Amino acid sequence: MAMEKLRRRMTNWPGILSLAWLLFSASAEAVPGEAPLLPEGGAAGGVGSAEGVVAQPGVTYAAAGFAGAGLGEDALWERAYAEDWPAVIRAFEAGADPNTRSQSGMSMLMLAIQEGQLELAKLLIAKGSDVNAYHPRAGCTALILAAEWLQPELVDLLLAKGAQAGFQTKGLWTAPLKIARLRLPSPEDQAKRLAILTRLLASGAKPNAVNGKGRSALHLAIESESFELLAPLLQAGGDLNLADLQGITPLMMAAQAGQEQTVAWLLQQGATMEGNVACSCSPLMLAAEGGHLKVAEMLLTKGAAVDEVNDEGTTPLMLAAKNGHGEMVSLLLKHGAKVNTKDKSGATARLMALEFHRDEVERILQEAGGRCF
Repeated sequence: MAMEKLRRRMTNWPGILSLAWLLFSASAEAVPGEAPLLPEGGAAGGVGSAEGVVAQPGVTYAAAGFAGAGLGEDALWERAYAEDWPAVIRAFEAGADPNTRSQSGMSMLMLAIQEGQLELAKLLIAKGSDVNAYHPRAGCTALILAAEWLQPELVDLLLAKGAQAGFQTKGLWTAPLKIARLRLPSPEDQAKRLAILTRLLASGAKPNAVNGKGRSALHLAIESESFELLAPLLQAGGDLNLADLQGITPLMMAAQAGQEQTVAWLLQQGATMEGNVACSCSPLMLAAEGGHLKVAEMLLTKGAAVDEVNDEGTTPLMLAAKNGHGEMVSLLLKHGAKVNTKDKSGATARLMALEFHRDEVERILQEAGGRCF
């Protein structure tokens, strides 16, 4: 189990950060003015012994003399923090409150899931733990954690017990958004995530929900290079042309990153190649700026406007020129780019190449008839 926990944490950095915050906040003083969602200790408490925690209705662990390190934690949570899982399981089997909360508002079910304690998590679910309980400070639910920690069996159990597949946190995160952002090199973990996403979408999770940056699961899957998630998101109604708060669409994001396979797939599915006023850019402009030759060629072949301009009068040729992408400049010229177009400041592509000391690009543009005005 120890090696499995280490492997899970090594392949899930967002989960590591979540774990650190939850364990820190669980031992911190309560935030002034923020009442816990449930009373500390729950409805049933218990007393401790050398053999473990034995529940006794009406007796809190703190009152029995097990206040942890002066922080007011009851003995049950103290045992959980010490990873004495057999004692914790015995306590709940004996009747401890399955909805007990830590000082920060974390449920025992959440802790069991993030620590990989499947037996305890299943017991808590069976005992009636609130599957929709929310940890406001960490911004998570049991379902979000089960999805993040790639536990498809627990995701199924939680959904069967009424967990809200589309629940959105105060930070605007959903379970699909959380797992779409993960970079998972392991094919086994990728398969687990795909299975979880499929179940979440089938259970009502919204494919077009967006986070605080206005990015959907499609955006995040492209950003994390999780190509296998794109098809199920689209089939569930994902919007290929949804722009984030900066005006970036999934196709723009893929073009900017030079993701040839993703760009080809998005174009095949009908993604628009038009620019966006909010970002003052287009897929072709972003590909030209980044020097992504094959991506630009795909876009031009599909009919992207080679001389499109943004609100500053900048063209793809100018972006390629000032960034020193000689092959891109040649490709754009081959597709008919106008060499002497001027932006709103009066600069041509050749002038930009000169300004940025792109000598080879400046030579290519001069031979093509480029001028400096």
